[in-house]
Amino acid sequence: MRLTARPAALAAAVATYALLAPAAARAQAAEARVDGIVARDGGVLAGAGLFGDAGLYARLGVVALGGVVRAPGGGAVAAGRLEALARFHIDPLRQSRRGIYAGGGLAAAVRRGGAPAWQLVAQLGAEGRPRGGVAPAVEVGLGGGARVALVLRRARPQRR
Repeated sequence: MRLTARPAALAAAVATYALLAPAAARAQAAEARVDGIVARDGGVLAGAGLFGDAGLYARLGVVALGGVVRAPGGGAVAAGRLEALARFHIDPLRQSRRGIYAGGGLAAAVRRGGAPAWQLVAQLGAEGRPRGGVAPAVEVGLGGGARVALVLRRARPQRR
């Protein structure tokens, strides 16, 4: 689903997130990620995100990504995404080796020569056991097409 986006609408979305997520200022966790999007105009994007606690089970955050996507008629063009996401963790206290989570949110996608577009995002993920202060995760979902992501998160003691 794509809706036309304007810079003012994107600014309003970011401001709304900032007002609705004061808990994100506490206990933040950074992540680095690579996303592959399979769609008519799919591509590969890499970026970083910052998530904070919004209660015991929930995490709220933003992710900024940049990369290349297929251009209409062939070739590749530069693209970027800004995503506001919420995740619900089934095992937030690391009581098992792997933690399953589900999430979703809203993305503003832009590409060189194209109009900005709003996209809904839905994801399922599994986070692995931390090693060296980093927890790997794999996500699958929808948002601008089918998506697969490899994520490296800063691991927090006794917390996902």
